Amino acid sequence: MRFQIYLRLVILAFFLGLIHFSALSQSITYEDLKSFNSNLEGNQEFIILNTLEKKVGKIVRNFDSNKYEEIVFENSDGLRSSFDANQIKGFQLSNGRVFESVLIPGSSKRQFLQRLFSGQLMSLYSLGDRYYVFNGLEIYELRSVYDETKDISIKNSSRYVPYLSLFSALMAGDCFGQVAPILQKTKLTENDLIILLEKFHKCENAEYIIHVAKIPIFKVASQVKFGINRSGLRSNQKEEGRKDRLTFSSGYQASYSLQFEDFRNLPRFNFQISFQAERSVQELGSDLDHPIGFFKGQEEFQLETLSIPLSFNYEVYKKPNQLVYMGMGIGFAFSKLTSEFGMIEVDWTNQDYLSIFEKGFLKVQENTVFPFTQIGFKKKISQKLLILTELQLRYLPNYYYSTINQFESTYHRLDTSLNIGIQF
Repeated sequence: MRFQIYLRLVILAFFLGLIHFSALSQSITYEDLKSFNSNLEGNQEFIILNTLEKKVGKIVRNFDSNKYEEIVFENSDGLRSSFDANQIKGFQLSNGRVFESVLIPGSSKRQFLQRLFSGQLMSLYSLGDRYYVFNGLEIYELRSVYDETKDISIKNSSRYVPYLSLFSALMAGDCFGQVAPILQKTKLTENDLIILLEKFHKCENAEYIIHVAKIPIFKVASQVKFGINRSGLRSNQKEEGRKDRLTFSSGYQASYSLQFEDFRNLPRFNFQISFQAERSVQELGSDLDHPIGFFKGQEEFQLETLSIPLSFNYEVYKKPNQLVYMGMGIGFAFSKLTSEFGMIEVDWTNQDYLSIFEKGFLKVQENTVFPFTQIGFKKKISQKLLILTELQLRYLPNYYYSTINQFESTYHRLDTSLNIGIQF
């Protein structure tokens, strides 16, 4: 009787082992990926069917991304099909990104996880800002915070860092002494985790592939832009009966920009730093109706501004050859006003004569910080050259100071500019 019970348990364990082995055999191993890439021509893209068969073609997309819920695959005949994580095992993009269909812990459906590192001993995955490690038997989420619902056996949670303890267990053996100093300094970031796994595989003389090695953290592009701008006034503080107006307010500007774009983990965002020079010839007219008299001022001046705008932009629409972006930022402006002609005419209330003074009455804020927003359009005309147009709105607070007969008014400066240029 006891023998029959043991026999049933052995048979049950055998079949469970077969089921487990069958499930694992369908995962994409390091050897599979090495084989898939061994006969590729250039930067070909492909999908991996659930039967582990490779189909070469093109993954149709507008943005490079680190997260996909569904893909559109175009085969060699030009036919397109959509696939989600239940329909294929994974896919690889031309830039080296690899995605695999995985059932992550705590989820009821499969998802495409980006495979960052493939090794004979362990593989590293990411889904957004979450990371997972697979040791060939089970996939684990790398958590930095103690979760009492999952770690009920941990008594001193203040000193327990889940992902460090997990790696300590997975890397136990002859090489742990060499990787332990690195493990203690490892933060839950893509770069640190890859360095740790690379060190471990080198120590164990195991092969590995770093899939994101060919993908730069970001790309740098240059822009040269030329444009026109128009300024306006908005009152901040002024004497009652005072009116000021810019009667001619057009100017010209040129800029050079460095753009940091195509971030590996934020492909739709970019950061830009610019160096911009502006010049305009303007005329300010001022009237002040005061009990002691009527004051009328006129000043012609040349305004030169050097600015350093810093902006963050988001690509709201993108096709292979064109895109639309929106952004906002802050800038630092350094201005110089040169008065060409200034005159103040006074018609005194209790006098029968006019007074005329030839002098300037306008000053500007020489150093100021300003916010701005912009929207732009880019079109690709060659592999590395784009043309662009950009509309920018800028607000310089408390910029103009106009003083007539000791009566001061303060105005904000509002700019609208239109630029055209190239990116290379």
